[in-house]
Amino acid sequence: MLLSTNLSKGKTMPSSVSTICRRLLSQRRIPLVALLFVLCLLGSSFAQMNLVYVMSNTGLCPTCGPNHNSILAFSNDGTGRLKAVTGSPFATRGTGLYEPNPTPASLDLDEDNELVISPDGNFLFAANMHSNTIAAYNINSDGTLTSVAGSPFASNGPQPASLGLLWDSLPNNGSILVVANKDQDPGQTQTAPNFSTFTVSSTGVLTLNAAGTVPLAKGSAPSNVLVNKKGSLMFGVQFLGAANSTSTLTAYRIKGDGSLSLDNQLTPPAPAHLFLGLAQHPINSALYVGIPDGPEIGVYKFGITTGLLTFNSTAPNSGGLPCWLAINTAGTRLYTGDTGTNTIGVYDTSNSLSLVQLQEFTPSAGGNYPVTNVAIDPTGKFLYALTGNVLHVLTISATDGTLTETVTPRTLPLRAGTIAVGLATVTK
Repeated sequence: MLLSTNLSKGKTMPSSVSTICRRLLSQRRIPLVALLFVLCLLGSSFAQMNLVYVMSNTGLCPTCGPNHNSILAFSNDGTGRLKAVTGSPFATRGTGLYEPNPTPASLDLDEDNELVISPDGNFLFAANMHSNTIAAYNINSDGTLTSVAGSPFASNGPQPASLGLLWDSLPNNGSILVVANKDQDPGQTQTAPNFSTFTVSSTGVLTLNAAGTVPLAKGSAPSNVLVNKKGSLMFGVQFLGAANSTSTLTAYRIKGDGSLSLDNQLTPPAPAHLFLGLAQHPINSALYVGIPDGPEIGVYKFGITTGLLTFNSTAPNSGGLPCWLAINTAGTRLYTGDTGTNTIGVYDTSNSLSLVQLQEFTPSAGGNYPVTNVAIDPTGKFLYALTGNVLHVLTISATDGTLTETVTPRTLPLRAGTIAVGLATVTK
């Protein structure tokens, strides 16, 4: 039962509920079986926490030493108001990426999925972009984070920027973490970017796969990875591509040994040159890709058995530089972080291959950077959006999925000049 499950996790019944139950029993006002049913419902309601995690991305600023990066954790009370989780922020034991003069054209900040949470809600992984490590945590029932033994783990390349998880999908329920090592950190000498894979143990420990490294052209800036569990597929974006000017969108098959087998590779539809931002339809085999210099959203189809990507169409974007994408669990609404105009696009994706834009929403001012990462609350009622050092909580209309902002945005406790990156949500 939900109640026994919640209590086994260390949660306690509110005293008011306990008092009411004792009173009802003593007065014989409710049968025992019915009371147990009520307790199950009450237990599920008071146990749930809707959580959002943000990476501070604290780097080597003029007054900062190494290893000050952290994860900020908040719970949503159901109305959009956020409360910091006890103990937040949680140290990553690594260093983020400090950008002294950031602009929307800063290549080193153009990436997504810097944080990922396992589908079972038990683990969180975070990319320390300057110290070239991956932090791994257990997510506890109260939303707190506990570092996995041995964390952080070397990322096998410079500037880990994007993470993807293939969870419980390999022989013996094995799991794989895919890392895009971007190699665009201005504080490091460019060497060799790559995609790398790690086996994830049942306790969250990462082990580099011997056959899991795909070397990429210097300067190609791999910025996104996204995993499709059903087909054991990994989609990757090289923001600048092998030619250092034109992006590529690539499909790989993830094999049991963690190696990546190339299926095919595409470039943006002319006259555009850039890809950034990925989202996959949760039901159909449709993949959405930001095309910032369109500006538009590319719609692609992929084969579950073949892995092959095919171009379908584009949908215009009325903002500028759509680079960060999130889709709801029903697959009916897509949201885009449009950095060039500091706005958020809202699309109807009811027809998964024919997108219709419904809104271009402007959040309240105050952040030290335009809109980047966007993520949907597990309830589907709120959209989180980052504008540098500010976290916005936007209300999603239950009628049409459009956005309003009625909750005062949360200014994050960051060092001067720090730009937070990475959003991840979960229910506990």
